[in-house]
Amino acid sequence: MPFGGGSGFGSGPGDLDGALKVAGAASFSGPSGTFVTFSASDTTPSVSTGNLFKTHASSQTLTMFDDGTAGQTITVISTAAVVFDVTSTNLKGGSANITTASGDITTWTFDGTNWYLQQFMDVSADMSSVGGGGNGGAVSAVANGADNRVATFSSSDALNGEANLAFDGSSLMVTASVYITDDKKLYFGTTQDASVEYDENGTDELRFAGAAATFEQAVTFDDAVTLGNATGDSITVLGNSTFAGTTIANLGTVSAATSITSTD
Repeated sequence: MPFGGGSGFGSGPGDLDGALKVAGAASFSGPSGTFVTFSASDTTPSVSTGNLFKTHASSQTLTMFDDGTAGQTITVISTAAVVFDVTSTNLKGGSANITTASGDITTWTFDGTNWYLQQFMDVSADMSSVGGGGNGGAVSAVANGADNRVATFSSSDALNGEANLAFDGSSLMVTASVYITDDKKLYFGTTQDASVEYDENGTDELRFAGAAATFEQAVTFDDAVTLGNATGDSITVLGNSTFAGTTIANLGTVSAATSITSTD
C-alpha cells in the first residue's frame, strides 16, 4: 500500500485509500511536528497542514478555514481576543458570534461545506461541574416544568417551574402575593410616566405620582382624609356630597351649585 511518496510508509505527502488500522499509540500533527500558527491578516486561514492550530497573537475575526477535507476535525487555540463569525459565514456555532480570549479552545468538524463547532472551552470558566465550560456550569435538574411557567433557581444548578408565576409571551400572571419593598416604585407607561410608591423613608404614605388617579367605583376612606396639597388648591366635586360628622374644617369657597349635607 503506497503511502508517503514511495513504495511504503514514509515522511512525504501521500494519499491513503482504504482502511487504516493502528495498534498502539498514534499521533498526528502538522509538517513541523507541532502546532501551526495562523497569520495575522488571514481571516480564512488554511488548515491543510494539520489538525492543531494557534491563532495569531493579535485581535482578529475568522470567517472560514480554507483547504479543509470532509471529515476533518481541527482544534484551534486562541492566543488573543479572536472572534469566530458564526452568523454570516460557513462557520456554524449558534446564533451569536463567538468571542474567545487567550487560552480558550474551540474544536471544529468539516462536512465539505461548513465547519461545525463541536466544543468550546473557556479557560476562565469553572470546569468542576459536569458539562461545565462555555459560559458556566450546567443545569443538573428541572422540576415542575409546565407550559408558560417561569423558572427560578432552586439551587446553584437546579431549576423549578413556579406554579404561581406564568408568562405566555404577552401577559404575566401572578396568582400569589406580590411584594414591593419600601421606597421602590411601580412604574406605568412606556416612558414610565406614572408610578406608585410606599414612601416609607419620607412621608410614610402610599403615593401616586406622574398622572391623575381616577377611581371608577365607590371609594371608602377609613381614616382622616386630606384633599389638596395647599390651601390654594381647587377641589371639584361632581354630584352631591354626604358627610358623616358635624365639623368640616377649612372648607374654603363653596359653589352655590354644590349641596353639602351632614348626616348628623
